[in-house]
Amino acid sequence: MPNFIDLTGHKYNKWFVIKRGPNDKGGWAQWYCKCDCGDIHLVPRSSLRSGHSKGCKKCQKIDYTNSKKALTKHGMSRTNIYSIWCHMKDRCYNKKDKSYKWYGAKGIKVCNEWRNDFIQFFKDMGYKPINKSLDRIDTTKDYSKNNCKWSTQSEQVSNQRRSLKKGQTINNWKIIKREWDRATAQCIKCQRIVNRRVSHLKQPSRSCPCYKS
Repeated sequence: MPNFIDLTGHKYNKWFVIKRGPNDKGGWAQWYCKCDCGDIHLVPRSSLRSGHSKGCKKCQKIDYTNSKKALTKHGMSRTNIYSIWCHMKDRCYNKKDKSYKWYGAKGIKVCNEWRNDFIQFFKDMGYKPINKSLDRIDTTKDYSKNNCKWSTQSEQVSNQRRSLKKGQTINNWKIIKREWDRATAQCIKCQRIVNRRVSHLKQPSRSCPCYKS
């Protein structure tokens, strides 16, 4: 017979154990627990100790941070804004993503508040406006509430002009000289020098041919 373990006063995820409850029909121990929202429920000991039950059903529906499966419980997995959130993370963390080398490989990350919490991202950014896309205000910094906005294509080009400075590297081009909407850049791999529009240098498809060979 295993030793009795008193769970009273312990905290398991959103559950705070109040006292021992009656055994279930199979003879397994259950405990009265108070959820963070204030509701009290009878929870099986095994569900508490294993972490299978993280809170009452009402609270679990808004807990999106623990697994990929949980991230689909908000009912927005097929929306445009959810797709934008996923692509933003893929660019920064998925090495198989075609854009990773321009973002994650260059140190661009997603802030902790957004990386594992779609709802927080949605609360901060809202729905995507028509004809606009997610844009970082400072293209050398990470994705975060303070550094992101919805911008039109022309606004993004203007932002690129302001943010790309001499000495910076973008898409493996090192900026040697800046002009109004153009820049002289040198490939950091083959040392090839080009003079192109800033908007072109920002596009991964405009990278030096030596990276495509």
